[in-house]
Amino acid sequence: VGAGAGALSGRFTDIGIKDDFMKQAAEAMAPGQAALCLLVRKVTADKVVPEMAKLGGTVLRTNLSDEAEARLRAGLA
Repeated sequence: VGAGAGALSGRFTDIGIKDDFMKQAAEAMAPGQAALCLLVRKVTADKVVPEMAKLGGTVLRTNLSDEAEARLRAGLA
């Protein structure tokens, strides 16, 4: 988990996701666990987070500027 998180951290920091958030996400995962990342645009976090929390696990969130979101979309394409 640590090595994978380190590699992703460097890439996502360039996109605009803060290193502190990546560390928090890595610490929330144990070996054998997976992460689900959602990019939500048309619903506010106060509506999404409580619904996701009902499914269990740890819910983390961060906000991206329009520019950072565009870089993330391009990186995932």
